[in-house]
Amino acid sequence: MVQVGHVCYEAGFKFKAHPNTYLVLCSINNEAELLAIEEYLGCHNIESHKFYEPDDDMGYTSLCSEPINGERRKLFRKYRLWKG
Repeated sequence: MVQVGHVCYEAGFKFKAHPNTYLVLCSINNEAELLAIEEYLGCHNIESHKFYEPDDDMGYTSLCSEPINGERRKLFRKYRLWKG
C-alpha cells in the first residue's frame, strides 16, 4: 500500500492533477502484469507513471494513470478493484 502512495504523489505532480481527483485502486498479481497494463494504457494514449521500489530489489510495484474521465473509464473495467 505504501507504493501506491509513492506513485500517486509522483503522478500528481507529473499530470498536474486537480485537487478533486479521485483515486480508484485496482489490484494486480505481479510486476509483469503491471508492465503489461502500462503497455495497454500506452496503446490507448493514456499516460501513466510507475514507481520503482529499490528496497529488497522489489522492482516496479505500482502504476498510476493520468486522470481519466468520460468514455476512457471503460478501458479500466477489466481490472478488479482492490479489497483490503
